[in-house]
Amino acid sequence: MKKVFLLFCLSLLLTGTAFCAPDIAVTGRMIRIENLAPGAGKKDTIVIKNRSQEPAEVKVYLKDYLMYADGRTAFHEPGTDKRSNAGWITLPSNRITIPPKSKYNLEYTIQAPKDADLTGSYWSILLLEPVLSNSPEKVKLEKNKIKAGFTTLYRYGVKLVSDIGDTGLRKLKFEKVKIRRWKTGRQELLIDLANSGERQVLVKLKVEMYREGKLFKMMSDPGIRLFPGCSWRYSYLLKKFPAGAYRVIAVADCGDDGAFGAQYKLNLQPGK
Repeated sequence: MKKVFLLFCLSLLLTGTAFCAPDIAVTGRMIRIENLAPGAGKKDTIVIKNRSQEPAEVKVYLKDYLMYADGRTAFHEPGTDKRSNAGWITLPSNRITIPPKSKYNLEYTIQAPKDADLTGSYWSILLLEPVLSNSPEKVKLEKNKIKAGFTTLYRYGVKLVSDIGDTGLRKLKFEKVKIRRWKTGRQELLIDLANSGERQVLVKLKVEMYREGKLFKMMSDPGIRLFPGCSWRYSYLLKKFPAGAYRVIAVADCGDDGAFGAQYKLNLQPGK
C-alpha cells in the first residue's frame, strides 16, 4: 500500500520570517483494518518518525471521511457519519512532541459498543499534522502589526477500519458509464462505481470493449478499497480507437466478497 499523505495549502499565516514545517513520516500500513465482535476491543500502534534536527510537534485528531466519484472528499466532525467509529477510538493525546531524529509509538484503542445491531464496516481517519515552528499557534504577534505569508502544510491520514465479524451486505453499483469528449478530439471512458452495501470491499475492475463482435481492448485497474456510501471514478483513455459502436463489459472483482458486472452499448466518434 502506498503511503499517501494529504497536502493542504494554508492561504494566510499571520506570522513572520520563514515558515518551517517539521519533517515527519508515518511508517507501516496507512489503512488499519480490525475485525471486531460487538463489545470487543483491540490495541494498535502507529510509528511516527521525526527526521529533522529539531523537536517536532504534531497534532493528532480524528475525522469522519468520505470520497466521491466526482473528486470530492469530505472530512466531517468525528461521529457525524452513520458508519463512523470515531467514538470507539481512544487516543493518548491530541498533541505530541517527538525529539530530533527519534520516533514515537502512538498507541490507540478501538472498543466496539455492545450493540447486537452492529453490522458491516465502520471507519474514520486519524490525521497527523505537523505544527509549524512559527505558526499562529506558537508565535505571539507584535501589537498593531500584521504579517502575512504562504506555505504548504501536509498531514498524514491513517484510515482506522472496524469490520464487525463477517457481517454486512456486499453490494456495488455502476452509477454512470459514459464517453467524455474533449475539444482536442481525445475521448475517455468514464465508469463511476459506488459501494451501496454495508461493508468495505477491495475492488479490482476489469473492462472489455468489443467491436463488431470481437474483443478489441481489455483494460484493468489495481485494487482500490471502497467504503459504504463512497464512490470512485475510473478513467480510460481511448487512444486510436476506431469510431463506431462498442459493447462494454465491466466486472468489479471483490475476491471472496463476490463480483459485480454490467454491460453497456456506447458509440465513439472519430477522435485522436
